Amino acid sequence: MAEAKSTPPIRALFMAALDSLPRPLTDDVIDHVFCAIERSPNLLDQYRQLCDQFGKLVVNTRGPRLVGAAVERVGQSRVPAMSRLIHDYSKLDQPAPPRIDRSGAEEMARKDVFDFYVLHKGRMPENAPAMREEIVQRVLDGLPVSQAFSDVLGKAFE
Repeated sequence: MAEAKSTPPIRALFMAALDSLPRPLTDDVIDHVFCAIERSPNLLDQYRQLCDQFGKLVVNTRGPRLVGAAVERVGQSRVPAMSRLIHDYSKLDQPAPPRIDRSGAEEMARKDVFDFYVLHKGRMPENAPAMREEIVQRVLDGLPVSQAFSDVLGKAFE
C-alpha cells in the first residue's frame, strides 16, 4: 500500500523517539515514546509542527500504530498516560498477528470506502477526504467501513 502523505514525517518522529528508549521495551512503549517526545525540545517541536500540519488526531493515531508495527506488538486495553501529549494509550501486550497478503484487499477497501463516502456524502464533515487514507487503513485492519468512518471522523454512520 502506498503510504499516506503524512506517514513519512510522522514515522520519522516516532521512530526517532522509539530509538531513544532504553531496551528492553515494555508494554508501555507508546507512552514512553510520547514521554521521549515531550522531554526532547527538538522532537517536541517536530511533534507540534506535525500536529499543526496534519492535526493532532492524525499524529496521535498514526504514530502509535507505527510504533506497534515497529515492535511487532498490539494491544486492546487502554490505560491512562503519563505523557501530557495524550490522555490514554493501548498497552502493547500481545504479539502482532501474522501479516496478510493484501494485494487485492487494498483495491477492494478503497472501492468500499469511496462507495460509502458517495452514499453518505451529505453527512460527511469537510475533513473527510483528508482522512481517506486513515479510513482505508482501518478497513484493511478489519473494521467494517461504517465503523472505520465513525472512528476516524468521530461521527456515527449507520
